[in-house]
Amino acid sequence: MPTHSPLSAGAERERLVRAAADQLRSDGWLEVRASGCAGFRRPQALVVPVLQVPLQPDLCASHPRRRGPLLGVVATSRDIGEASLRRRCEALAAWAREHGGEFVVFVPAHDEARARAAVTARWHLDPMVLRALRSPPPPTPAPGAAQPRHL
Repeated sequence: MPTHSPLSAGAERERLVRAAADQLRSDGWLEVRASGCAGFRRPQALVVPVLQVPLQPDLCASHPRRRGPLLGVVATSRDIGEASLRRRCEALAAWAREHGGEFVVFVPAHDEARARAAVTARWHLDPMVLRALRSPPPPTPAPGAAQPRHL
Protein backbone atom coordinates (compact mmCIF):
# COMPACT_ATOMS: atom_id res chain seq x y z
CA MET A 1 0.00 0.00 0.00
CA PRO A 2 1.52 3.34 -1.04
CA THR A 3 2.53 5.86 1.56
CA HIS A 4 1.25 9.29 0.59
CA SER A 5 2.87 12.47 1.75
CA PRO A 6 0.72 15.47 2.73
CA LEU A 7 2.83 17.45 0.25
CA SER A 8 1.63 17.89 -3.30
CA ALA A 9 3.25 15.44 -5.74
CA GLY A 10 5.29 18.26 -7.32
CA ALA A 11 6.52 19.60 -3.98
CA GLU A 12 7.43 16.11 -2.78
CA ARG A 13 9.34 15.39 -6.02
CA GLU A 14 11.24 18.69 -5.81
CA ARG A 15 12.18 18.07 -2.17
CA LEU A 16 13.42 14.56 -2.97
CA VAL A 17 15.35 15.68 -6.08
CA ARG A 18 17.07 18.37 -3.98
CA ALA A 19 17.88 15.82 -1.25
CA ALA A 20 19.33 13.45 -3.88
CA ALA A 21 21.42 16.25 -5.43
CA ASP A 22 22.74 17.24 -2.00
CA GLN A 23 23.55 13.58 -1.26
CA LEU A 24 25.47 13.27 -4.55
CA ARG A 25 27.47 16.41 -3.76
CA SER A 26 28.34 15.14 -0.28
CA ASP A 27 29.44 11.82 -1.86
CA GLY A 28 31.96 13.65 -4.06
CA TRP A 29 30.02 13.91 -7.31
CA LEU A 30 30.67 17.07 -9.34
CA GLU A 31 28.67 19.07 -11.86
CA VAL A 32 25.45 17.86 -10.29
CA ARG A 33 22.40 18.78 -12.34
CA ALA A 34 18.94 18.47 -10.84
CA SER A 35 15.63 18.87 -12.62
CA GLY A 36 13.33 21.52 -11.22
CA CYS A 37 15.59 22.72 -8.40
CA ALA A 38 16.70 26.32 -8.02
CA GLY A 39 20.48 26.61 -7.95
CA PHE A 40 21.02 23.61 -10.22
CA ARG A 41 21.26 23.37 -13.98
CA ARG A 42 18.74 21.07 -15.62
CA PRO A 43 20.02 17.67 -16.87
CA GLN A 44 20.15 17.29 -20.63
CA ALA A 45 17.65 15.05 -22.36
CA LEU A 46 19.25 11.87 -23.72
CA VAL A 47 18.24 9.76 -26.69
CA VAL A 48 17.82 6.29 -25.22
CA PRO A 49 18.46 3.03 -27.07
CA VAL A 50 15.51 1.13 -28.51
CA LEU A 51 13.01 3.94 -27.90
CA GLN A 52 15.06 6.50 -29.85
CA VAL A 53 13.29 9.37 -28.10
CA PRO A 54 14.68 12.05 -25.80
CA LEU A 55 14.32 11.23 -22.11
CA GLN A 56 15.51 13.38 -19.22
CA PRO A 57 16.86 12.00 -15.95
CA ASP A 58 16.01 13.82 -12.74
CA LEU A 59 19.72 14.08 -11.92
CA CYS A 60 23.08 13.70 -13.60
CA ALA A 61 26.59 14.15 -12.26
CA SER A 62 30.22 13.36 -12.92
CA HIS A 63 32.88 12.03 -10.58
CA PRO A 64 36.66 12.45 -10.89
CA ARG A 65 37.23 8.71 -10.37
CA ARG A 66 34.48 7.46 -12.67
CA ARG A 67 34.62 7.08 -16.44
CA GLY A 68 31.00 7.85 -17.25
CA PRO A 69 28.22 10.00 -15.85
CA LEU A 70 25.73 9.11 -13.18
CA LEU A 71 22.08 9.30 -14.21
CA GLY A 72 19.50 9.38 -11.46
CA VAL A 73 15.75 9.14 -11.15
CA VAL A 74 13.79 10.02 -8.03
CA ALA A 75 10.84 7.79 -7.18
CA THR A 76 8.29 9.33 -4.85
CA SER A 77 6.09 7.15 -2.67
CA ARG A 78 3.39 7.52 -5.31
CA ASP A 79 5.68 6.50 -8.20
CA ILE A 80 6.87 3.16 -6.84
CA GLY A 81 5.18 0.36 -8.72
CA GLU A 82 4.07 2.55 -11.64
CA ALA A 83 4.76 1.02 -15.08
CA SER A 84 5.80 4.41 -16.49
CA LEU A 85 8.56 4.74 -13.85
CA ARG A 86 9.76 1.19 -14.59
CA ARG A 87 9.98 1.90 -18.35
CA ARG A 88 11.76 5.22 -17.78
CA CYS A 89 14.29 3.63 -15.43
CA GLU A 90 14.97 0.69 -17.74
CA ALA A 91 15.56 3.06 -20.68
CA LEU A 92 17.89 5.39 -18.75
CA ALA A 93 19.77 2.41 -17.28
CA ALA A 94 20.33 1.10 -20.82
CA TRP A 95 21.73 4.50 -21.87
CA ALA A 96 24.06 4.54 -18.86
CA ARG A 97 25.33 1.02 -19.66
CA GLU A 98 25.99 1.95 -23.30
CA HIS A 99 27.96 5.03 -22.24
CA GLY A 100 29.98 3.56 -19.37
CA GLY A 101 27.91 5.36 -16.79
CA GLU A 102 26.02 4.49 -13.66
CA PHE A 103 22.28 4.54 -13.08
CA VAL A 104 20.55 4.95 -9.70
CA VAL A 105 17.01 5.31 -8.42
CA PHE A 106 16.65 7.43 -5.30
CA VAL A 107 13.74 6.51 -3.03
CA PRO A 108 12.57 7.83 0.33
CA ALA A 109 14.20 5.78 3.11
CA HIS A 110 10.81 4.73 4.49
CA ASP A 111 9.91 3.23 1.08
CA GLU A 112 13.16 1.39 0.40
CA ALA A 113 11.81 -2.12 1.16
CA ARG A 114 8.71 -1.58 -0.99
CA ALA A 115 10.82 -0.18 -3.84
CA ARG A 116 13.29 -3.09 -3.60
CA ALA A 117 10.41 -5.58 -3.81
CA ALA A 118 9.01 -3.82 -6.90
CA VAL A 119 12.41 -3.70 -8.62
CA THR A 120 13.14 -7.34 -7.82
CA ALA A 121 9.72 -8.58 -8.93
CA ARG A 122 8.98 -6.55 -12.06
CA TRP A 123 11.85 -4.40 -13.26
CA HIS A 124 14.65 -5.61 -15.49
CA LEU A 125 17.24 -3.93 -13.27
CA ASP A 126 19.63 -4.95 -10.55
CA PRO A 127 18.09 -4.02 -7.16
CA MET A 128 21.46 -2.46 -6.30
CA VAL A 129 20.43 0.60 -8.37
CA LEU A 130 18.27 1.69 -5.43
CA ARG A 131 19.58 4.28 -3.01
CA ALA A 132 17.63 5.30 0.04
CA LEU A 133 17.69 9.03 0.54
CA ARG A 134 19.04 10.23 3.81
CA SER A 135 16.44 12.22 5.68
CA PRO A 136 15.61 15.15 3.44
CA PRO A 137 15.07 18.54 5.05
CA PRO A 138 11.52 19.22 6.21
CA PRO A 139 9.24 20.74 3.59
CA THR A 140 9.16 24.50 3.31
CA PRO A 141 5.69 25.85 4.19
CA ALA A 142 3.76 27.39 1.33
CA PRO A 143 3.68 31.20 1.23
CA GLY A 144 0.88 32.46 3.46
CA ALA A 145 0.69 29.20 5.42
CA ALA A 146 0.49 29.45 9.18
CA GLN A 147 3.96 29.53 10.71
CA PRO A 148 4.73 27.93 14.09
CA ARG A 149 5.03 30.48 16.86
CA HIS A 150 7.93 30.33 19.26
CA LEU A 151 7.54 31.90 22.67
